[in-house]
Amino acid sequence: NAADVTLEKYFGSSGYVALQLFYKDLKSYIYNQAVPFDFSSYPVAEAGNDANGLPIIVNYMGTANVPINGEGGKIYGAEFAGTLPFSTFTAALDGFGVTGGVSYTKTKIKEPNGNVSVIPGYSKWVANGTLFYEAGGFNARGSVRHRSKFLGDFVSFNGQPDRRFAVPETVVDAQVGYDFKSGALEGLSL
Repeated sequence: NAADVTLEKYFGSSGYVALQLFYKDLKSYIYNQAVPFDFSSYPVAEAGNDANGLPIIVNYMGTANVPINGEGGKIYGAEFAGTLPFSTFTAALDGFGVTGGVSYTKTKIKEPNGNVSVIPGYSKWVANGTLFYEAGGFNARGSVRHRSKFLGDFVSFNGQPDRRFAVPETVVDAQVGYDFKSGALEGLSL
């Protein structure tokens, strides 16, 4: 069950600000859990005797990692986003602008063992921003994105899934391009 509310304000021909509030009530959640398992129905080689001639006793009981249905949980938070073309202030800055947003997300699930945990893959804070220029076929962008720590599913050395917190990350990148508007190269973008 989910509810979303978004408030938006548009200005000029391409500027806006928006605030979104969201809430999701998860009715179930799938977990991986180690459960006791009887492996006696699987064929095994004869155990034989040990070095002293005594019979080796085989224990057919073990554990299997299987998905199970849990009780569910909650995801809720808010996001603020916007785009501001600088031509809103003066025509001399036509083509320049900034766009970006920041979001806050809280998650909670109740594990079958009764522990309360967070949902893997969700950072509490995610923020991004881009400074851009687009005019006359030229375009340039500089962007930054930050993500706070999050619980992630990783594969450990034994090939089994392992849940660990990933460290926060910040990614910075840039892009420069040109779109040919006429001539023999019309429609080509570099």
